Amino acid sequence: MSRVANQFDVLAVGGGPAGLAAAVRAAECGLQVGLVDDNPALGGQIWRGETGNAAAEASEWYVRLHAARVRVLYGTRVFHQPEPEILLAESLDGALELKYKKLVLATGARERFLPFPGWTLPNVMGAGGLQAMVKCGLPIAGKRVVVAGSGPLLLAVAAYLRQHGAEIPIICEQASWSSLASFGLALLRQPEKIRQGFSLRKQLAGIPFAASSWPLSARGQAAIEEVVISHGGKSTTIPCDYLACGFHLVPNSELAVLLGCRVRDDLVAVDTHQQTTVPGIYCAGEPTGIGGLELSLVEGQIAGLAAAGRGSAAQPLFAEREKLRRFARVLDRTFALRAELRDLPLPETIVCRCEDVTCSRLAQHTSWRAAKLQTRCGMGPCQARVCGPAAGFLFGWAQDSIRPPIFPTRFENLISFTPEAEHSEHRRPRMIWKGVMPAITTCFDEFLHVDHGFLAEHCRWLLDNGCSGVVGLGSLGEGATLSFEERVTVLRTVVKAVHGRGPAVASISALSTAEAVAQAKAAAEAGCDALMVLPPYVYQGDWREMKAHVSAVFAATPLSCMLYNNPVAYGTDFLPEQIQALAAEHENLAAVKESSMDVRRVAAIRALLGDRLAIFVGVDDAIVEAIAVGAIGWIAGLANALPRESVELFNYAISGQHEKAFELYRWFLPLLRLDTVPKFVQLIKLVQAEAGMGNARVRPPRLELTGEELQSAKQLIRDGLRTRPQTSSTVHSAK
Repeated sequence: MSRVANQFDVLAVGGGPAGLAAAVRAAECGLQVGLVDDNPALGGQIWRGETGNAAAEASEWYVRLHAARVRVLYGTRVFHQPEPEILLAESLDGALELKYKKLVLATGARERFLPFPGWTLPNVMGAGGLQAMVKCGLPIAGKRVVVAGSGPLLLAVAAYLRQHGAEIPIICEQASWSSLASFGLALLRQPEKIRQGFSLRKQLAGIPFAASSWPLSARGQAAIEEVVISHGGKSTTIPCDYLACGFHLVPNSELAVLLGCRVRDDLVAVDTHQQTTVPGIYCAGEPTGIGGLELSLVEGQIAGLAAAGRGSAAQPLFAEREKLRRFARVLDRTFALRAELRDLPLPETIVCRCEDVTCSRLAQHTSWRAAKLQTRCGMGPCQARVCGPAAGFLFGWAQDSIRPPIFPTRFENLISFTPEAEHSEHRRPRMIWKGVMPAITTCFDEFLHVDHGFLAEHCRWLLDNGCSGVVGLGSLGEGATLSFEERVTVLRTVVKAVHGRGPAVASISALSTAEAVAQAKAAAEAGCDALMVLPPYVYQGDWREMKAHVSAVFAATPLSCMLYNNPVAYGTDFLPEQIQALAAEHENLAAVKESSMDVRRVAAIRALLGDRLAIFVGVDDAIVEAIAVGAIGWIAGLANALPRESVELFNYAISGQHEKAFELYRWFLPLLRLDTVPKFVQLIKLVQAEAGMGNARVRPPRLELTGEELQSAKQLIRDGLRTRPQTSSTVHSAK
């Protein structure tokens, strides 16, 4: 299968208002910008096919989009990220490879469906779905349409359907009159919303509106013929031709999760410039919180400007965004789903339509993962987009993983992107060295065997919290205490856990060159994306010997390599001029981990090599200083226990937010310094145990801390955790 490659400075995914605004503002900064949307026309549900004032507002953005020469890819759906800064998508013409430097996710939202008896009958449809079909030509004139569910979308849909000739017997809103009254008061602070409200009231004049009302069941033979609604504690039967039913909106956060962005309560966490926990990836609009058109436009503009490197130009928009976010919070409270709706499905009611899974079958399980494994719930064509949110509401379950492809994709477009193909010698993903990559600890069970279940969970958790990749089998991973076979199985676990979301890097450390080469080849066969190459243990050779050793490892595989320089720990010091010589001879030497504890080394390497090598810091308590003189990555220790804080510190430092970086650094330093002492492995594992992510077990010759040493360490750690600051990704994860 052939692919078409596309290269952009900024790529926006989603052609609704947020994506349009982001693409326009980035392109107006003079960058090459792409905009991808899976529909044949831009505008999203809110602007597609509109007339009047809405069309005029949309038209202004379309004109700017054309003037800024944004390249629009219509009918194109992103389904996978094979490696950082590359997305795979498909259109009717085949597969596309989309390369980008910065990415803006504006993937919008979808309706939430709740199961009730008869909800799978023909002509029982989502409110927005029915509206979209009418926009595409479905005849609705003269049809009786009951509109029910929750959220402002119900009123807009009812008005649109009535405008096109539908008869609306009733609008049923599950929220109470008291909640709606509070919502009305909030509108007084939003003049534009008041105008929209009066316009809808005029369009809906004469249509009954029932609060605290919802559908109990739909009945009919070949299609729906009547709907039974609950209103005022009583049930009423209403004849109809269609039931347009949606219970507010659910953010489309699947792509963000696949890319490793932190998501909390289904919302993508962002900072003040709309950047996610993954550096270089921004998010705007409904995936960060359901807030409506105006908020999507403002957030899109901020994200586009920030992605273009014009963050300061976005600051005047912050006040407007905060005002709109306050309204979004009111919106969320007003249309929160009432508990009675959990009683709608009967035991035999289907919850997963794709796989015909009933409510009673799901009720036998205690988690989404268990239900999915045992019933195939969520494994059909919609990939849990319908049943996932429904099960989340009914049972309190959270979906705990997203795997590619995130949309149904033609087999011919998938076949070249299997894990085996991606990790073969003939097609190796391009390694991107950047961000926070923890040197992961190796968790042991009570018998000091490797706990592979926790190892996989730990890797996924680190990526969930913004880390860009993981490094296995380093000093912190106690690689020297593992047999060759154990090392290989650890790498396989890591590769499987992180595949598609970030690179798996193998640390190569051995007594002999032959063993190091064997480790490198085994890492490549296990599917690792890159190697971190150490000098030999014990023997401290001269430059000629050390050059021969690391050169043999670099040449053993085509994998991208990082040279690890730690003269304090290993007694071998690779000087900047020697690193320059290695870089000249080995094309696959792409990065250096500088742990000499002298940040002047970072400046010296940068002065000699420019951007030829990505410079990472390997000493936790020197990260801010090293970034200031040219480092772009961090092989981190304390990130094993505190990834969110580590990523936040790195992002502040790399983006030049010095005051915020120093404030967080000042709190973090006592903990970061635990990475710089001889018992750093025991101490970092102890921090993990205290933070609730791992245990303190180590393999001999190391022993767990005891006595005063243990108590002193626990006191320091607990003091730090007690005063743990709230990160901005937590603050802005919900509006």
